[in-house]
Amino acid sequence: MKNKVREGIKACVMAMKDREEAEKKIAEKILDSEEFAKAKCVFCYVSKEGEVGTHEIIMRALERGKRVFVPKVRGNEMFACEIGSLIGLESGSFGVMEPKGARRANEKYIDLALVPGVAFDERGNRLGRGKGYFDSFIPKLRCLVIGLAFECQVVDEVPVEKHDAKVDAVVTEKRTLVFKRDAKT
Repeated sequence: MKNKVREGIKACVMAMKDREEAEKKIAEKILDSEEFAKAKCVFCYVSKEGEVGTHEIIMRALERGKRVFVPKVRGNEMFACEIGSLIGLESGSFGVMEPKGARRANEKYIDLALVPGVAFDERGNRLGRGKGYFDSFIPKLRCLVIGLAFECQVVDEVPVEKHDAKVDAVVTEKRTLVFKRDAKT
């Protein structure tokens, strides 16, 4: 069931004609948000093909003097590493750009997290690529977790299992959906 949803969404994203414009709108919404303005430390995935682009968000965060953290995978675990620029990232696990030789950061310092997803639903459920890295990482965060998605990635219902992590909000080029993720203290 999950793979069927993934295939349908992937085809929809790849068929988008106004993808660049949609990415600009999503970036503007994030960059103009009160949550982004207040955040001193931002976690953001480094986008790859088929995901909402994040390079502009990362560069603008760094320009504004924010500390920026990106994911790094080692073995079966994903953790946050601080970066000072996008230069010097190298292709890591699954072709995702990662900092080389970076040290693990403490998630408690992150004020805002921007995460990818293949699909989201209107209850905050998130469907990832199937490896579970973000499902293990999101529950460690004590901040607002926002999924970035194209409108075609928001579906009526995402198939979920116990281990699947939810997000607090989803931002698309057309709307912002806000949810209440289970609080972790």
